[in-house]
Amino acid sequence: MKRSFYAAVFFVLLITEIIIGAFATGFIRNNLGDVLVVCVIYFFICIFTDKCHYTLPLMIFIFACFVELLQYIDICGLLGIPKDSLLAVIIGTNGNIPDIFAYLAGMAIIYVYLRFENVYNKRRCNYEHQ
Repeated sequence: MKRSFYAAVFFVLLITEIIIGAFATGFIRNNLGDVLVVCVIYFFICIFTDKCHYTLPLMIFIFACFVELLQYIDICGLLGIPKDSLLAVIIGTNGNIPDIFAYLAGMAIIYVYLRFENVYNKRRCNYEHQ
């Protein structure tokens, strides 16, 4: 049951990311897309594992910061990857500090979700045991 929920959320967020990437500009493309990418990765991983605990969002944030560092040092240029290639689009071509704050916001959203999920599960268990 949970995995199908995670899959549904993942696909909705992924479609939202694709729409943002294809049509949005400015703040929405530059910031909201980065906030959502952390959530997309989180829900994608949760489809395949029951171990979606409180350390996973932090690990995703660290991974996102690492990718941002690779963008900042122009890893695509260093490896000779054409800037208009699919791989360059996936990796990204320009790293900047505000993106890290967007990833941090995405991590915070996941922690808020986990908190609500935890409260909901406790209430459901208490109701079932009455």
